[in-house]
Amino acid sequence: MPSPVARPLSGGSYSTSRSGAGVFPTGTMRWVCAMRGRACGHGADDAGRAFTTQVTGTLVRAMAAGPLGHDHPSRPNSKELLSAPK
Repeated sequence: MPSPVARPLSGGSYSTSRSGAGVFPTGTMRWVCAMRGRACGHGADDAGRAFTTQVTGTLVRAMAAGPLGHDHPSRPNSKELLSAPK
């Protein structure tokens, strides 16, 4: 699903360790700003606000519930991605 945030620039990955810890390193441009919607002033709209708020809440709740990797183990899928190195 394409992000409703205007001209998004982001990167992220997800992996799990043997201990069950979920590792979620990310980098985004204007994620927090997009949570403000139109008040952001950088092209975010109400759909962008709803999207970033929902994703943030989902991640925080899952991370707070305990080791993220226990309920959400990573699944190697780099071969399925269009941008994966060959």
